[in-house]
Amino acid sequence: MNKLPDELLEIIASNLSFFDFVHFSATHTRHVSCLRSDHVIKKMLVNDKSMSLLLFERADNKVECYLRGLLWNDRQLTPDEVVNAFPDSPKSKLGIARFKANCCIRGTPLNGQKVSTEAVVEAFPDSPEGKERLAFFKAHCCLKKMPLHGQMVSTEAALEAFPNTPKGRLEMALFKAQCCLRELLLYGQQVSPEAVIKAFPDSPEGKLEMAIFKAQCYLREPPPHGRRPSLKAVLETFPDSPEGKLEIAFFKQGCCLRGLPLGNPVLPHMVAKAFRNSPGGQLEIARFFGQCCLRRIPLRDQQIRPGDLLNAFPNSARGKLERAHFKAACCLRQPPLAGREITPDDVVKDYTAAKAILALVRFKAECCLNGLPLKRQAICADEVGRDYERGGWLAERDDFYSRLKQKASQLNDDNLA
Repeated sequence: MNKLPDELLEIIASNLSFFDFVHFSATHTRHVSCLRSDHVIKKMLVNDKSMSLLLFERADNKVECYLRGLLWNDRQLTPDEVVNAFPDSPKSKLGIARFKANCCIRGTPLNGQKVSTEAVVEAFPDSPEGKERLAFFKAHCCLKKMPLHGQMVSTEAALEAFPNTPKGRLEMALFKAQCCLRELLLYGQQVSPEAVIKAFPDSPEGKLEMAIFKAQCYLREPPPHGRRPSLKAVLETFPDSPEGKLEIAFFKQGCCLRGLPLGNPVLPHMVAKAFRNSPGGQLEIARFFGQCCLRRIPLRDQQIRPGDLLNAFPNSARGKLERAHFKAACCLRQPPLAGREITPDDVVKDYTAAKAILALVRFKAECCLNGLPLKRQAICADEVGRDYERGGWLAERDDFYSRLKQKASQLNDDNLA
C-alpha cells in the first residue's frame, strides 16, 4: 500500500461507498496519509447523497465560524478554505454564492482577488431561493451604496428584484421598512409607516416583523416622518408566542435604556422579569444589566458594578463570548469603568478562551488606538494590520488604518494648539 502512487489511492477512495471507506481506512490507512486528507475525503463523500449532505453541513459550519470570527477546530480558517469545503452539489451553489456575498460586503478577497458585486450576482443559482437571496443582496447594495455594473442600485430596482414568493414578499416589506426608517425615496415619494405596515404578509413571520417595525418607529428619535405610533398600537401587535414575548422584552429594554415610558417609567428589574420567561433569558438579562452598568442606570437604586456581573453570564460558548464583550467595553471606557478590576490582558485571555479571533483583533485595534498596553507593551499598529490581513478582513483593516491616521492628525493639531 505504501508504494502505491497518490493518484491511484485517490481513484480507489473516490469509488468506495462510505461504509467501504470506513472499513478500508480502518485496515489500510494507518500508513497512508493521503487518504486522511480533506481533499480525498471530500472527493469520496460526494458520491454518497447522505454523506454529501453532511459535507454541506460541515462547510456551512465553517462559513458560520468564519463570519463570526471564531476558530474552527482550534485553527483560523481562510476564505478560500471555506469555499473549497463545499461539495459539488446544487445546494452548494447557493451556499457559495451567499458566502461570496458576505466576502464582497466585507471586502474579503477570494483566490487573491476582491469579490465584485457582479461576481456575486453571477454566482446565485436560478432557483426560487437563489432569486430571494439575490434580491436581498441587491437591497443591501442599495442601502450601502455599493455600485453594481458601474451604477448605484436604485430603491426601485432593489424592490422589484424580490420574487413573488412568501419569503420574497416578507423581504420586500422589510426593505420598505428600511426605506421608511432611513427616509429614502421610493418611486419619487417617501415611504410612510402605514405603507410599510400594509406591505407585511398575513403570516406568523409577517405579523412578528410588523410588530418589530412598529417598535422601531416608537423607539426611534426622532420618529420616522415625525410620527410616533401609540404605545397601545405597538404592544397589541406582538403575537402571543415565545418569539413575540421575547420581542416584547427587547422592546421594554429599548424603552428603559432610552428613558421612554410604558405608561410608567420602565425600570431594569421590569425588563429582567420580561426576559426571564424567554429562551436564552439568562444571557439576555446579563447583557442588559451590562448595558445598565455601562450607562450607569441603577438597579433598585444601586449602581451595578462590573465585578458583580461577571458570574451572571451563562457558562456556554455564547455566554463566554458575551462576557468577554462586556469586559472589553468596561476596559475601553475612558476612564475605565472598572478601574484596575479588568485589564486588557484579562480581555485578551477571555477572547482567546472563547476562540473569538476577530473580536480579539478588534479589541487589540481599540487598545492600539487608545494607547492601552498588552503585557506591559504598546501594541504595534502593523501587528494589528497583519492580524486583519491573516483573516481576510481587509475592509476592517482599512478602517483601522483610517482611524489611526485621524488619531495621529488630531494629536498633531492638539500639539500645535
